[in-house]
Amino acid sequence: MTVTDTTRVATTVPLDWKEVWFTNCPMVSVRGTLSREHGDLVVTDTKTEKSKRVLFMTDEIAGILRGVRKRQPEERLRAGSVWQ
Repeated sequence: MTVTDTTRVATTVPLDWKEVWFTNCPMVSVRGTLSREHGDLVVTDTKTEKSKRVLFMTDEIAGILRGVRKRQPEERLRAGSVWQ
Protein backbone atom coordinates (compact mmCIF):
# COMPACT_ATOMS: atom_id res chain seq x y z
CA MET A 1 0.00 0.00 0.00
CA THR A 2 1.17 3.52 -0.65
CA VAL A 3 0.15 6.87 0.74
CA THR A 4 -1.31 7.94 -2.60
CA ASP A 5 -3.81 5.13 -2.99
CA THR A 6 -4.96 4.10 0.47
CA THR A 7 -5.42 7.09 2.75
CA ARG A 8 -8.12 9.65 3.26
CA VAL A 9 -7.47 13.31 3.92
CA ALA A 10 -8.66 12.84 7.51
CA THR A 11 -5.95 10.24 8.02
CA THR A 12 -3.09 12.13 6.39
CA VAL A 13 -3.68 15.54 7.95
CA PRO A 14 -2.74 14.70 11.56
CA LEU A 15 0.69 13.30 10.69
CA ASP A 16 3.59 14.43 12.83
CA TRP A 17 7.13 14.48 11.46
CA LYS A 18 8.15 11.82 13.98
CA GLU A 19 5.81 9.48 12.05
CA VAL A 20 7.49 10.10 8.67
CA TRP A 21 10.68 8.29 7.63
CA PHE A 22 12.71 9.43 4.64
CA THR A 23 14.79 6.26 4.38
CA ASN A 24 15.68 4.22 1.29
CA CYS A 25 12.05 3.14 1.40
CA PRO A 26 10.08 6.22 2.57
CA MET A 27 7.27 5.36 4.99
CA VAL A 28 4.66 7.02 7.15
CA SER A 29 3.05 5.68 10.30
CA VAL A 30 -0.72 6.17 10.60
CA ARG A 31 -1.71 6.39 14.27
CA GLY A 32 -4.72 8.71 14.33
CA THR A 33 -7.39 10.47 12.34
CA LEU A 34 -8.69 14.02 12.19
CA SER A 35 -12.18 14.43 13.64
CA ARG A 36 -14.50 17.27 14.55
CA GLU A 37 -15.66 17.40 18.16
CA HIS A 38 -17.88 20.23 19.37
CA GLY A 39 -16.85 22.28 16.33
CA ASP A 40 -13.11 21.84 16.91
CA LEU A 41 -10.72 19.71 14.87
CA VAL A 42 -8.97 17.12 17.03
CA VAL A 43 -6.76 14.11 16.42
CA THR A 44 -8.43 10.93 17.64
CA ASP A 45 -7.53 7.25 17.63
CA THR A 46 -8.24 5.26 14.51
CA LYS A 47 -11.53 3.36 14.46
CA THR A 48 -9.79 -0.03 14.62
CA GLU A 49 -6.36 -1.31 15.60
CA LYS A 50 -5.94 -2.57 12.03
CA SER A 51 -6.21 1.05 10.85
CA LYS A 52 -2.97 1.82 12.69
CA ARG A 53 -0.42 0.94 10.05
CA VAL A 54 2.72 1.87 8.17
CA LEU A 55 2.33 2.96 4.56
CA PHE A 56 5.02 3.27 1.93
CA MET A 57 5.33 6.60 0.12
CA THR A 58 5.97 7.01 -3.56
CA ASP A 59 9.13 8.94 -4.45
CA GLU A 60 6.91 11.81 -5.60
CA ILE A 61 5.09 12.07 -2.25
CA ALA A 62 8.37 11.76 -0.33
CA GLY A 63 9.80 14.64 -2.38
CA ILE A 64 6.77 16.80 -1.72
CA LEU A 65 6.95 16.12 2.04
CA ARG A 66 10.69 16.85 2.11
CA GLY A 67 9.94 20.26 0.56
CA VAL A 68 7.19 20.93 3.10
CA ARG A 69 9.47 20.00 5.97
CA LYS A 70 12.23 22.26 4.65
CA ARG A 71 9.87 25.27 4.29
CA GLN A 72 7.93 24.73 7.51
CA PRO A 73 10.26 26.50 10.00
CA GLU A 74 10.18 29.72 7.98
CA GLU A 75 6.42 29.50 7.53
CA ARG A 76 6.02 28.95 11.26
CA LEU A 77 8.03 32.10 12.01
CA ARG A 78 5.99 34.17 9.57
CA ALA A 79 2.69 32.86 10.98
CA GLY A 80 3.65 33.73 14.56
CA SER A 81 0.95 33.09 17.13
CA VAL A 82 -1.60 31.85 14.58
CA TRP A 83 0.53 28.78 13.72
CA GLN A 84 -1.19 25.49 14.49
